[in-house]
Amino acid sequence: MDEQREPDLVCERKIKGTTYIVSSFFNPDAKETAAEKMGRIIERELSCKMSE
Repeated sequence: MDEQREPDLVCERKIKGTTYIVSSFFNPDAKETAAEKMGRIIERELSCKMSE
């Protein structure tokens, strides 16, 4: 049975009269931060573009 848990982060933004609520969950067992993961993805994309 899946256990319900509270989100780790909740952001609320209002854009042109529409309110957006985004709930984020983070893996407590992760080996890298979100910034490290995004950096790795960007580096991989750039290396693919340079080899074309």
